[in-house]
Amino acid sequence: LDRSPKGSLDAPIVDFLSWLNEQDAVVTTSSCSGRIAIFQGSADPSNSKGGEWLLSSHTVVEAEAAWCEMLLALEKRRQENRAEGTLATLLLEPFVLHAECADVATAQQMLGVAREAGFRESGI
Repeated sequence: LDRSPKGSLDAPIVDFLSWLNEQDAVVTTSSCSGRIAIFQGSADPSNSKGGEWLLSSHTVVEAEAAWCEMLLALEKRRQENRAEGTLATLLLEPFVLHAECADVATAQQMLGVAREAGFRESGI
């Protein structure tokens, strides 16, 4: 069951999550396959409410297509007088996995595998 705002698992990691959840001592609680996104929000740091996603993809995006999509979205907002005082931010978010383990030994084993795979920000 996925309770994220998106409402579904990320397609690129569905098979991995299925396999991991089949293991006796592990259950995943949250994940993201990684994404590229462009968010338009207030340029004023004290006003962090609201904003709109101009682009959000969990799969490979062609740079030129993403650039064109962003320009079209920004132009539409400019024409609607919704662009002044805003800032478009490019986000490159890596793979994230949260899991619960039945015991410390399993958690330590998962941590070791994650770090060997290059996920240096991993922890228990």
